Amino acid sequence: MLQVALAPFLAAQQNHAALVQNQAAPVQDRTVIPLAPVEAQPMPVQLSTEAKHLRDFRKYNPKTFDGSMDNPTKAQMWLTSIETIFRYMKCP
Repeated sequence: MLQVALAPFLAAQQNHAALVQNQAAPVQDRTVIPLAPVEAQPMPVQLSTEAKHLRDFRKYNPKTFDGSMDNPTKAQMWLTSIETIFRYMKCP
């Protein structure tokens, strides 16, 4: 009589155990593939940006400063011409 009364409970418990076991099985079957670490390489991007600025600067054919301070007006004019190039290039 006790077995007859507990039969639905035992059947439900077995069904639940089978369900849990079936759900756990796919998790065990999954294969985790480790990903290789990806390293950021900001240097080439920075160098290409710097190279681009230098190329653009050279397109303006800037005059070279001879280092002479004999004529301060000439030095100031050179500096102004370089600053003008920088403004056209929108340098930061």
